[in-house]
Order: sequence, then structure tokens, then C-alpha cells
Amino acid sequence: MRIAELTVTSGWIENTTFSNCQIIGPAVLVLQDNVNINHCDFEAEIDAMFWEIPSSRDVVVGAVGVRNCEFSRCVFKAVGFAGPPELRDQFAQGLRDTH
Repeated sequence: MRIAELTVTSGWIENTTFSNCQIIGPAVLVLQDNVNINHCDFEAEIDAMFWEIPSSRDVVVGAVGVRNCEFSRCVFKAVGFAGPPELRDQFAQGLRDTH
């Protein structure tokens, strides 16, 4: 599925479960509240796909906001992720734990 097709009327994807999906970009997902990513595969290394956003920034324009979602056994292609430095660390730890 092309993830941008879910953002035609809003810049957010909310309250959705993705299971066994191929998530296709190009897109950058800004991970907000209550997002779980479990047993997923990524086509890039963490340094290439994670965009750090300073914790002091309140607004991000041009990216897809994601909240209250779960991604389980998905494959991400041409998708980046954005968030504060501490989220990058959690994301990297999760990748190490599953590979």
C-alpha cells in the first residue's frame, strides 16, 4: 500500500492497525503517541531512514503524522521515520533486538 494514499484528507494516520503489509513511500512518518512497530523489515539502515527532529519543535510540515497505530510484520520500502533523538535511540534498539 502506498502510505500517502491514506493522507488525502488529513496529514495524519490514526487508530489503525497494519498487519502483514508492504508500506511503500516515498514518505516520512512522524511517530507521535502510542505507535508500536513489531517484527517489521526495513530496506535501509537507521542512519539513512531516521530524521531527527529537535524536541523543542512543535510543528512539522510535509510529513505524515502517525498516532495510535500498530505496524506488525510489515515491510517498509522508501519510508523514513522522524522524531526526537530519544525516539531514534528506541528505534535503533528495536532494530537491533529483531535482527
